[in-house]
Amino acid sequence: MVVFAFLLVVPTAAYRHGDHVTLLKRVQYKGMRTAWSEMEGSLTPYFGVERTIPIDPIFDIQKTTASQYKTHDPLKIKFSFVNDRFLTPWLTITDGRGHYIHNIYFTFLYSGHHIKRVKVDTDCKYSSAQISWHYES
Repeated sequence: MVVFAFLLVVPTAAYRHGDHVTLLKRVQYKGMRTAWSEMEGSLTPYFGVERTIPIDPIFDIQKTTASQYKTHDPLKIKFSFVNDRFLTPWLTITDGRGHYIHNIYFTFLYSGHHIKRVKVDTDCKYSSAQISWHYES
């Protein structure tokens, strides 16, 4: 199992409970990177709302390259929150050897109505990926 933990620190704008938190993603496959694209509203985090959602980063590659993704090729994803105030490193979705991220855990650390940090952790298993949003004050 591979676990990554990163803390990103930057001051941000004020939010109220349930406000949409801007989230962009991009995918890297075979040296090609997709452009930043906003995640659908139903897939984005909402301030103070904890939940887990499924994602399919392979769809972005198929849509961009018009080809079938081959599971023996590495695939990575990167996220940007709140207009690039919080950027994740490249997260390996699959290493091409049968290891897949099972969960991506984002913890939003906030004070009052401001996001202060975003922490990202992952775990690897042999299944599809999910994202969990958590909030701590």
